[in-house]
Amino acid sequence: MGCGPQPAPGPTGQARVLQRMSGTWRVQSFTPEDRLEAPLQSLLDIELGQLTITFSADSYTARGPGVDVTGRFKLDSGEGDLLSGALYDSTGVGYRISAAFEDGVLKFRSYDSPWRGSGTLLRAGN
Repeated sequence: MGCGPQPAPGPTGQARVLQRMSGTWRVQSFTPEDRLEAPLQSLLDIELGQLTITFSADSYTARGPGVDVTGRFKLDSGEGDLLSGALYDSTGVGYRISAAFEDGVLKFRSYDSPWRGSGTLLRAGN
């Protein structure tokens, strides 16, 4: 047993997940679980491939042709390639999500109406 200095502990699983999420992502796909009302479906059609979401620590910004939203992100759990948490809009309404990093893509599932469904995020610039 050595008496020398011990290496500093590395970041926790949640800290590593936050590091991986940090930056700008483009919403590549989204498939709603339930049929969306016409105005929401039109918004989705316009935003796919153009809407970007930038994560920075415990906040996010979503920007696209018809969206400009800033809110809070809360990571409930994160380990390896898996995470779960919630996005809160500026009014405090939360949308629960789970996601997995897979080959440079963040595959997500959202659990709250009207945006209950699954989709993919790609790093912006890819």
